Amino acid sequence: MLHVKVNKMPTEIQRLAELAARIEELRTEFEPMPDAAMDLLFQAKEVVAAHVLALEPTGMADFSAKLHMVAALNADDDSYDATGLPSALQRCMDDLRHVATTQF
Repeated sequence: MLHVKVNKMPTEIQRLAELAARIEELRTEFEPMPDAAMDLLFQAKEVVAAHVLALEPTGMADFSAKLHMVAALNADDDSYDATGLPSALQRCMDDLRHVATTQF
């Protein structure tokens, strides 16, 4: 029997978590930039990240995407302003409990 890896479409959580991380990369890569542009990128990142954190994960891949997003948004010792780092991590822990009880 052959085991073939099927390329699945990413879930909403996976897509948007990646988007938030990429927006943050743009902010740091193209700094300095006009304040208005920086503010808009920051706001976009915050809106996307807050939305991702509010979504319920469907499995470990979604949980991993959320946790990776939180880590990526805090990689430069900046504060995570959408919900705060402690509450973002708490949400990830709640998601892990949910996934563990529904998946295993």
